Amino acid sequence: LAEADELARAGRHGDAAAQLDSAYRAAVQGLARLRDGETVTIALKLDTPADEYAYEQKRFHSHDLLVDVALAERGLTGTMRNAVEQRRQDARQLRDRAAESAARGDHKSAIVQLEDATRGLVRALQAAGVTGLY
Repeated sequence: LAEADELARAGRHGDAAAQLDSAYRAAVQGLARLRDGETVTIALKLDTPADEYAYEQKRFHSHDLLVDVALAERGLTGTMRNAVEQRRQDARQLRDRAAESAARGDHKSAIVQLEDATRGLVRALQAAGVTGLY
C-alpha cells in the first residue's frame, strides 16, 4: 500500500492502481487460505433510502474519477475519446435527474437512476479499455 501511495504521489496512477490490485489479490488469497471451507457473506446494510442514495452518489463519483484517470493514462484521442466523453456526459445527465428525484424526496427512483448512471460510467471506462468493473 505504501508503494501504491508513492506511485500515486508521483502521478503514476495506473501503476498505483496495479499495485493496489496486487495487494488486494494477496489479501484475498490470504483470507481464502484462512477461511478454507467456510462461507463468508458480505452485505451492504443501509438504514434508509436516503442513506443508500448517498452511498450511490459516492460510487458514481469514484467511477467518474476513474474516467479521468483512464483518459489521462490511456491517452485516448479522436473518436475513442469522444465515445468515452459522450458516455460520461450521458451518465452525468442521469445523475442530475437522480438528484432532482432525491430533491423531491423520491429516493427510491433516485437510487435506480443513479445506479443506471454509474453503469453508464462503467461503459465509458470499458470504451476506454478498462475492464473488470461492475
